[in-house]
Amino acid sequence: LFGGAAKTGKSFIMLELARALSTGTRPFSSSIFSVPGKAKVLVIEQELGERESQSRYSNLLKNTRPSSYNDYLYNLSKVPSMQLNSNEGLKYLYDAIDHVQPNVVILDPISMFHGFDENSNTEIGDLFKRLEKIKGAFSHLSLSLILSHHFKKPSVGPYKTDTLSPYNFSGSQRWFNTPDTLATFHR
Repeated sequence: LFGGAAKTGKSFIMLELARALSTGTRPFSSSIFSVPGKAKVLVIEQELGERESQSRYSNLLKNTRPSSYNDYLYNLSKVPSMQLNSNEGLKYLYDAIDHVQPNVVILDPISMFHGFDENSNTEIGDLFKRLEKIKGAFSHLSLSLILSHHFKKPSVGPYKTDTLSPYNFSGSQRWFNTPDTLATFHR
């Protein structure tokens, strides 16, 4: 689970991770991170739309030969019916994964993929259970899920919190407690 405040570049980071995973190269040209091999990646984003996604991919991949990612990088934009709290939305996601057969699915941002009450530990717990079932159904792919999520509005004054604290995730404490890896960032 990756997170940060509004307009901090979460979608940019998700696309860079998709680029690095699908080409088998280091994200951000960083010596800290490595990618052991190419992975098939399905990015499903709900905010940018096809035109903006295309523009961002063009910029991100301009120095990369298409043959290095052609069969490894897939994108779906703005799929309003992909709501993971409904059977129809779950089926849509299952079908997309079954069609592409990715090793990694990126959901950006996760808040646009469900109608659960984000403040309810029970409902967000149900969301994570559904995500685990999806991973289990595609265990033959060694499927991983990467999610982005927004932070709540920042505190001000004497109650200002650490801008990188994972407790800043908007909604239920499940956003902090359930994922196996958390990464937060601040512009």
